Amino acid sequence: MKMFEHKQVYIIGDVHGCYTTLMQLIEQLPNKEKSHLIFVGDLIDRGKDSARVVEYVKNGGYDCIKGNHEAVMVEAYETKNMCDWLSYGNGGDQTKLSYINLSNVDLQEHLTWMKSLPDYLEYNIKDENNKTLFVTHGFGLPFYQSKNPMYLRNNRISKSILYGVQKPLYPYEKNYLHYPIFNVFGHEHFNEPWITNHFCGIVTGCVYGGALSALEYPSKRVFTQKYVG
Repeated sequence: MKMFEHKQVYIIGDVHGCYTTLMQLIEQLPNKEKSHLIFVGDLIDRGKDSARVVEYVKNGGYDCIKGNHEAVMVEAYETKNMCDWLSYGNGGDQTKLSYINLSNVDLQEHLTWMKSLPDYLEYNIKDENNKTLFVTHGFGLPFYQSKNPMYLRNNRISKSILYGVQKPLYPYEKNYLHYPIFNVFGHEHFNEPWITNHFCGIVTGCVYGGALSALEYPSKRVFTQKYVG
């Protein structure tokens, strides 16, 4: 579990290559790029500036989770099988093009960095309910004990009994709503950040023309930047 020096940290949703929007969101933050930034993963794909986003986050030394899109891209290059990554909807073609257009970055260096990213991050920062911060890519609260990487990365809350749609895609742990953590996650988008006493879904569909959002923690203040590219 990480200790921290800042009074607040800022958890940013899936960027998906929207570099200009990310820069404008960071400009809204009290300490701008000097803020303690935490990315929930899916920096890449679909948007046009994935290479530039990865370079910024990596060089800035910011905390970042490995999203499902980073995992798929790394696997594609390791196996030389690009089919899944470049298939319709995943947006890998846009990422590949961004590396061609940004020739001064090292693709292999980026792949090595992406492969090294953690599946979750914990911070000893307590909110008003005395819960510490647990950051994942997918909805990870129900897997806090097992910390199964696939579940943490791919679980969607819209597939859960909590949302009332259907049975969970993965086996949930019992009494997960009583865990002493506050889970901030990405992976699926909402019209606005979904905040409860137990979790926050921070993705607001930037790459689809929505917005990029950041949660200030532990205050739970929200910063939002409409898509500008």
